[in-house]
Amino acid sequence: MIIARRFSITNFAIATSALAFQVFVLYPWHNKLDEDFKDLKQENLRLMEEVEKHRAADLKEIKDAFTRLKLNNQFGTETKIWLTGQSFDEMKVLSETNKREKHRNSVGPIKK
Repeated sequence: MIIARRFSITNFAIATSALAFQVFVLYPWHNKLDEDFKDLKQENLRLMEEVEKHRAADLKEIKDAFTRLKLNNQFGTETKIWLTGQSFDEMKVLSETNKREKHRNSVGPIKK
């Protein structure tokens, strides 16, 4: 009977200390990890948005460069247009103007 009683008291002491460890050590640590994880997640989302903005800007720059090259080859515009770094819309206006001028020059002066 004494052995069973001591076994019960020992079991109770071990269970109580394990519960105290979980409540006072593991639970606050778990909450701290949760907060850190949420902060890390927010930082990751912010960085991903920043990377996406830079990627979109790089892709737009590449697209504009290809468009300038295509217009340069297609309409025979001068290489100066390639080096000016103009936007795609400005390139369209310039290429249309150059196209009209070339057409006018090929037709010759208008006779009255």
